[in-house]
Amino acid sequence: TQLWGDTPDGLPGNDDLGTMSAWYVWCAIGLYPQNPATGVLDLGAPLFSHVDIRIPGAAGITIDAPAASTNDAFVQNVRVNGQVWPRSWIVYSQTTPTRLFFALRSVPNPDWAAAPADAPPSYAPHPVSFVPSTQAAISVDPSELALSPGGVATLGFALANPAGAAATQVTWRALVPGGLQLAPANGTATLSSGQNDPVTTQLAAAQTTPTGLYDVAIAGTTANAALVERATRVVRVARPGERLSLAYATNFFDNSIQAIDARTMAFGAPIAVGEFPRDLTVDPSGSRAYVADEQANELSIVDLRSGTTIATVRVGSTPWGIRMTPDGSTVWVANNGDDTVQPIDVATLAAGTPVKVGLAPGDLAVTPDGKTLYVADQNSDDVTPVDVRRRVALTPIPVGARPRGLAVTPDGKTLFVSDMGSNTITPIDVASGQAAAPIPTGVAPRGLAVSPDGRYLLVANFGTNDATLIDVASRSVIATIPVGLNPTAVSFLDATRALVAQSGDNDCVVVDVVAKTVSAGIPLGTRPTAIAR
Repeated sequence: TQLWGDTPDGLPGNDDLGTMSAWYVWCAIGLYPQNPATGVLDLGAPLFSHVDIRIPGAAGITIDAPAASTNDAFVQNVRVNGQVWPRSWIVYSQTTPTRLFFALRSVPNPDWAAAPADAPPSYAPHPVSFVPSTQAAISVDPSELALSPGGVATLGFALANPAGAAATQVTWRALVPGGLQLAPANGTATLSSGQNDPVTTQLAAAQTTPTGLYDVAIAGTTANAALVERATRVVRVARPGERLSLAYATNFFDNSIQAIDARTMAFGAPIAVGEFPRDLTVDPSGSRAYVADEQANELSIVDLRSGTTIATVRVGSTPWGIRMTPDGSTVWVANNGDDTVQPIDVATLAAGTPVKVGLAPGDLAVTPDGKTLYVADQNSDDVTPVDVRRRVALTPIPVGARPRGLAVTPDGKTLFVSDMGSNTITPIDVASGQAAAPIPTGVAPRGLAVSPDGRYLLVANFGTNDATLIDVASRSVIATIPVGLNPTAVSFLDATRALVAQSGDNDCVVVDVVAKTVSAGIPLGTRPTAIAR
């Protein structure tokens, strides 16, 4: 009551990214989580006469303190669920609602919570112990190893012990997915200080091995049971000239994109692109990817067959969203920093004249007929349609707060917009340009996608770590499906399965929208932000 106020210096400690504000809220309601690892809540004097704490999926807490005021700062007594409570702490129950009643006065009551047992619990220190560790390492070739069904290839790796480290013995073993065989699949080496020991193995694929990506991991332990960080070699099983059915994700902080094989649950070797890749689009043939490099103010053009960036194109400020027209002739990029969208001719890689749209354009979507480009204007709370042929911006359509993601139904009749700031999805009738009633989702919806048959809409809710499944025809929520940490992007694999990229877990999962199941994570790079097929 003395340090916090509505003045420039009213947040002590510069607010510690919100920590001091959180401390204030807890103390103002008369509770404090002494140890966040337990359910213990210390009791203090509330500043509010009534507080109702609602906890999703768990029992709530109701607090009544009729005499609450800045002057009445001392607890006289407390009742918990109607019973006199002598202690200055409670244990929160997730299953039983808690009702607290505080009697407050302007002077202390030295008898309340005065016994030693009434004080909050203390936690005795424990001896610190560390698991065994080692400096030994396993290294593999970062590129993909090509292998045909029925073929054999050499898979090499190295065991290394850095200079200055004590001699150690490393026992390694290979974790080989089904359909592949490795010989030898395990071994032991004694490494002196500074020694690098190469290991050569033979990898074979059966004639019946399905084509796709496979991840062969090499794990190891030392004589003192320390774990050696595993290394993974990506194997591409394919016939000559065969194109695999893959998805691709951007790794924002790794400056790379990465292939994903949802059938084998494997990841591909990272492909280096420009700085901070935000979004990508893949051409209809699956041979090239176009990547919006936010920090570099350019596009990276990636040859997906060779796994290399073959060209870059300079664009506007802070490229964010990127989409290709259905005929594959033009790539459009949203320049978030200068409020424009810009066409890139695929044949010549020439950047066209920027088109002014709303504030901070982000995601893009193109109608199936290729006539209209839609732009999510994050800072003007609207969507700008752009006439693709004339390259002219049309009248913006107001939507919810901070529109983030866009998805058009396969029939081209409806555009869905994720409103990250209002936790809703806004449907827009493409023919009339009219927005319909918003559909509630989880917190901070970002990426979204419509299934190929137009039946389902799946929305990634960044703030609640789940995905909202919506029936497109009725525009009603079917289910909320928990996924992983901070889901950001969605791409359907077929009519019932979708990939969801998760920037908090650095992976993606496969969601079955019929069974409402979620697969184990497929590892990606650091902070995947977009996914495309």
